[in-house]
Amino acid sequence: MTYIKGFDIIRFVAFLLIIVYHFFPKFLAAGFLGVDMLLVLSGFLITRSIFTEVQKTGDFDSKNFFKKRFYRIFPTLLLAIIITLFFSLFSNPDFLVDIGKQVAATLGFVTNWYEILTGGSYEAQFIEHLFLHTWYLSLEIVFYIIWALFILILVKSNQKRVKAQTNKRNLQLFLKLRNQVLIASFVFALIGYILMLIGIIRKENIATLYFSNFTRSYPLFIGSLLACLFHSDKRFIRLAASFKPKKLRENVLRGSLIATFVVLFLAFLLSYESSLTYYFGILTTSIATGVLIYYAILFHAATKIKIFPDLKSGIDRFTAYFNKISYPIYLFHWPLFVLAKQHFSPIISALISLFASILLANFASYIWEPAWQGKVQIPNLQFLNKKKYLFPGIAGIFAIILIITLFKAPWLTSMEETLMRNALMQSKDEANNLIVKAEVQELDEKERLFYEDIKGATIFGDSVMVGPRDYLLETIPDSSVDAAQYRKLDSVNELIQDLKESGDLKEFVILALGTNTSSNDVEFTEEIIADFPEKHRLIFITPYDGRGDSSLGSWQYREYLLTLEDKYDFVTVGDWFAVAEDNPQYYAGTDLVHFYGIPETYEAYSNFILETIERAKERSVK
Repeated sequence: MTYIKGFDIIRFVAFLLIIVYHFFPKFLAAGFLGVDMLLVLSGFLITRSIFTEVQKTGDFDSKNFFKKRFYRIFPTLLLAIIITLFFSLFSNPDFLVDIGKQVAATLGFVTNWYEILTGGSYEAQFIEHLFLHTWYLSLEIVFYIIWALFILILVKSNQKRVKAQTNKRNLQLFLKLRNQVLIASFVFALIGYILMLIGIIRKENIATLYFSNFTRSYPLFIGSLLACLFHSDKRFIRLAASFKPKKLRENVLRGSLIATFVVLFLAFLLSYESSLTYYFGILTTSIATGVLIYYAILFHAATKIKIFPDLKSGIDRFTAYFNKISYPIYLFHWPLFVLAKQHFSPIISALISLFASILLANFASYIWEPAWQGKVQIPNLQFLNKKKYLFPGIAGIFAIILIITLFKAPWLTSMEETLMRNALMQSKDEANNLIVKAEVQELDEKERLFYEDIKGATIFGDSVMVGPRDYLLETIPDSSVDAAQYRKLDSVNELIQDLKESGDLKEFVILALGTNTSSNDVEFTEEIIADFPEKHRLIFITPYDGRGDSSLGSWQYREYLLTLEDKYDFVTVGDWFAVAEDNPQYYAGTDLVHFYGIPETYEAYSNFILETIERAKERSVK
């Protein structure tokens, strides 16, 4: 297939968006749209290469296709896993929890479904998964397999039907195949987009829409659709020849800059949680990438007929070099960045990750990957071409590191251990309450009235509440804390009613939730308020997520909470968000959501809730 320099530039822009998003998500909240640029380009190139083969040979060699994909993808992926596991042995043990499942999901190319099932994303993880970024490969691999087999079936079917002479047979096979693929690409792309729309309209889990093959793969089919439309080099040559050189250059430059600006604008405007991302952001990015592909081919056609000189500029050499090492950089940069953040600031971690990734990418591209094919050209390293020694050595190293990692891996993260301990403490507290209630029933009426007049607080929280639980119990007399990882508002009303029925609901009911958002949080909150028991006071603590902006669900929920005091006299709102914004040291070295392991913040958080209770005393009970 003809090499087109402009594709390297498209790939560079896409990778730049992705890497900046991974390093600085607050700066470029929708940099993940670079993934969709890569998907469109990948769908285009794969389909175009198959078309070229069918047009030349009248057949499609699927074995050779899969062999090329294997050598391009698997060796470097395995190297990334080995290196990541090695460095993880010297980092926070929490990273090793479920590491076996993560490795299996990565090698099985189902990381996207693993993240859907575990509720993961770049936006909402206490301990970031080291192989989270390989979800992108899951989309590509499934597409490679299904699309190649689908086209193979079409080719074999068409071969039986086309009876033309040899010199015309290949052309007729190609034309028939192109028309079939054109229709199929349009249908699959449309189905994918419709499923995305249905999901966002029905307010389904964002992680499912973001990661699923069914909703996120349609840019690949847009790319294959473009391959059907843009396959004819002669058409582009005729089009380029119809322009004057100056006018053609202006058109190519203007169109490319506008398309690039559209993608950059969306990358800054949208975000992971914004519904607009899924309504039109991904689709618009895919179309803009199609425009870039169109102008890259047109410019290439102009150089082919000498309208533009085919010069080897420094930019061309750099983008060609980057194209060779971009895939390894993608695989290495994320786990190295996550591990480095345990010891350094995000900026320093980004620099370390980028520098180390470039070094490893060069090793992977010029030594590791060629060695798998027996094509190492570097003197003194050609012994690596002996596969009978190389493969057993790689397998042995991988097995040893994996076994050591699995042996060292804890069953639970430190936060999960604390949650389990807290659950046991909560059970103990509940048992003590039953004993106290039984003892109170045996007292005379005067003593019983004294005990029943004791005030306290029932506190519900999510994983953010795990750390400060003990501080809260010490700071707030006669309180109970119920914290659960991934807790959302949909389950809280039932918990409150259960405690009311059992007589264990304290006067002050505190809800420190909203970090794990859903599209129905306002509805759930209004339901809680409507059903809230009489003679109690309701307190909301606003959530804080320092990674986002006003488009983030937790930020929008906070704005809603701030309106409740004016609506309900028995509701008090404590704005922890404002306190956190004014005191960034409370979240130093954290994921900017949890402050697990920082006693200073525990104390500040507990005192803040106590102050909010004091304010609530001045307001009415329901």
